[in-house]
Amino acid sequence: KNKDVVLVLSDFLNHFCSAQIQFVARIQFVGINDIEKVILEELIKNPMLSALNISSIIHKSKRTAERYLKSLQEKGIIVRDGANKNGSWKVIK
Repeated sequence: KNKDVVLVLSDFLNHFCSAQIQFVARIQFVGINDIEKVILEELIKNPMLSALNISSIIHKSKRTAERYLKSLQEKGIIVRDGANKNGSWKVIK
């Protein structure tokens, strides 16, 4: 019985990860630059990332990370869910 649950969970995770990979592969076609693509890939993995976390990932200042996030919001690709301090990002496109 437990083996069946593990197999079902494994199949679900494989499908879910495959869907994420396919989504990330489509990102390049929506008119965004390489840094924005990296940000989206990271937000898919961890929606709780802050601008400060993202700045360290992209090796830019916090303010630059904030500008990229705002640009992605203006393009309708991401939205902020919840408060600034404890909210998360949702990739919607």
